[in-house]
Amino acid sequence: MYSFSIIGVTLFKLPDAKSASPETLIILEQYKALAPNSPGISPEPFGDLPEAWFSLFRILTGEVWTDLRYNLLIANDLGLIKTSATIITAFQVIWYILSSFLLLNLLIGAILNNYQIIMDEERKRKNAQSQSMKPTPE
Repeated sequence: MYSFSIIGVTLFKLPDAKSASPETLIILEQYKALAPNSPGISPEPFGDLPEAWFSLFRILTGEVWTDLRYNLLIANDLGLIKTSATIITAFQVIWYILSSFLLLNLLIGAILNNYQIIMDEERKRKNAQSQSMKPTPE
């Protein structure tokens, strides 16, 4: 997640409005008008590392990850970021597949671990019962 966050900030960070040229400010205003959930009403998804982590978590959970993608495509069309549409889509799809696979494996691992613990306890209980039922030699 850390690596993907760094890649996301590197590839998708929008220009800073405080230090942008007047032309870039006009384009940023167009972007805010065109993009749903744009940084005008919410934080920039890949503006800094913590926000990139949260954006990747949003993609992992499937929550409006398409809005993030379309916003980046609009930013690309307006020339705010210099990343191709193919890279934007590949980044998000690869992250979604990898993180979903890892989350699913983590969930299955936890279930199997708990199953193994229960089965071990059941074997111990059965062994204890069979030991108590054996006749003692005299």
